[in-house]
Amino acid sequence: MIETISPKHFGIYNISAENHVGVVYIEIILEPTGPPESPTLKLLEQYYENLTIAIIPGFNGGDADGVRYTLEYREFGTKIFTPWLSKSEVQVTSVGNLQPGSIYEFRAFAENRFGVGDISNGYQFKTYAHPNITFDQKTGVLRWTPHENENYYCVKIEMKNGGTDASWL
Repeated sequence: MIETISPKHFGIYNISAENHVGVVYIEIILEPTGPPESPTLKLLEQYYENLTIAIIPGFNGGDADGVRYTLEYREFGTKIFTPWLSKSEVQVTSVGNLQPGSIYEFRAFAENRFGVGDISNGYQFKTYAHPNITFDQKTGVLRWTPHENENYYCVKIEMKNGGTDASWL
């Protein structure tokens, strides 16, 4: 057992365990503590004006309790990223005030007491577009584009009973 680790202990270790059933080999890399690895991002929920994003941590750099995340986004094709989370422990967040039917690029990085890790790859996520609804006054035909997500494919048509102060049917 190694009780006090020094730089001479860093490296690759090959470990084997053997019994009457067989042999198992594993390889372990012992590295010094440092900044966390860059996280990955996953889209959890998609709406018209917001997206719910999960920040999936990389290796914590040896400081599991002290990792903080920063999430940034920009509308696709623009140059400047807007910070959403800054030095937060939160790993799931809903980014709001977005434009419907738009593509956004997200990136994140993590930091701990050993430093700031690398910025993640860019991830592109799209908000849903509002359905396009048209009504032809001459023919009485109502048309609409279907929702992008079949789970939300529902149409509600109401008619007003009478004048402007009347109730909806």
